[in-house]
Amino acid sequence: MIGSEAARLRGAWAEVSLANLRHNLRLARGMAPGSEVIGVVKADAYGHGAVEVSKALVAEGARRLAVATVQEGLELREAGVSAEIIVLGMVLPEGAPEAVERGLTLVLSKPGDGESLSRAAVRRGVTAKAFVALETGMGREGFMADEDGWAALRRLRHMPGVSVTGIMSHMACADGADLSHARGQTERFRLFVEELHKIGYNGIIRSLAASAGMARLPESHFEAVRPGVVLYGCPGFAGADALGFRPVMSVKAKIASLRRVPAGFTVSYGADFVAERESLIGVLPLGYADGLDRRWGAAGAVIVRGRLAPVAGRICMDMCMADLTDVPGAGLGDEAVVIGSQGGESVTAVGMAEKTGTISHEVLCAFGRRLPRLYDSQNER
Repeated sequence: MIGSEAARLRGAWAEVSLANLRHNLRLARGMAPGSEVIGVVKADAYGHGAVEVSKALVAEGARRLAVATVQEGLELREAGVSAEIIVLGMVLPEGAPEAVERGLTLVLSKPGDGESLSRAAVRRGVTAKAFVALETGMGREGFMADEDGWAALRRLRHMPGVSVTGIMSHMACADGADLSHARGQTERFRLFVEELHKIGYNGIIRSLAASAGMARLPESHFEAVRPGVVLYGCPGFAGADALGFRPVMSVKAKIASLRRVPAGFTVSYGADFVAERESLIGVLPLGYADGLDRRWGAAGAVIVRGRLAPVAGRICMDMCMADLTDVPGAGLGDEAVVIGSQGGESVTAVGMAEKTGTISHEVLCAFGRRLPRLYDSQNER
């Protein structure tokens, strides 16, 4: 079951605004007017649902999407997504045949990567598209500008069945206060590509900037940018709040149980929460198995009837509790906002990340498929 019926039976769900997603894509285009925007939909579109998100982005004019694995690309193909799909992550040789068969564009990042792709393409009698990743300062993947790297890049340029259509790299510090490392990577990328032109890599799109680079470093835009977290409206870098991106996902749950407890009553594992007075404790059918960070139990709150209510005790696998003592009229079946807004209060993925010691990307991606998704018109239950 999916959508509103699953949400009704479960009592917890995520609401995804495709309207806000489309707004964010248009905003990204405005920030990089001379560049193509490649929509990054890896990790199930940062937890928002890759199929629905991809279809919405394509309908809004996106020509290329980016995933992390061949499996993610195949899921989109099975769902009828026909746009170019770039597999950003490292691909084992065993994944090349299926990637070629379904028309996925692989990213080649080290000597030896092209051979399996070439064999699979020649076997099928087709030409496979590929991007080349360059190491410019991320220290993760990409051809090095050394003897082995240049030799491999020369071989790759003439490899049968392989057409290199893009050159990319990734910045390590574009979201930090000091942009000197990002600027250094931008310059190294530019010079690296100039040298590639000399050995025949011409007429190929260049892509360096992801979300933060797109928003903060115009010289990193080149022919294509690859926004990820900004498309979902939760950028956590300096100055992001003023850019106008809108959160795409809200997480909500019904109050499934209520009980009045005396002062001194303890709640959840470890008995960390001790009621200081007679209290009203509500139970929500949402826990860390759904993606709610256990650390949120020590610092978090939910919104009920427009009031912030502290999380009471540790987050459990399938449930969490909230202290509703100061929420007038709180009752069974009330909607609790875990991420999102209600009344004049908001709980954001960025704020949750700051209090739990992580980043908004992880907060969003953690909400897994056990949690039903409702898309725009489905939000009326």
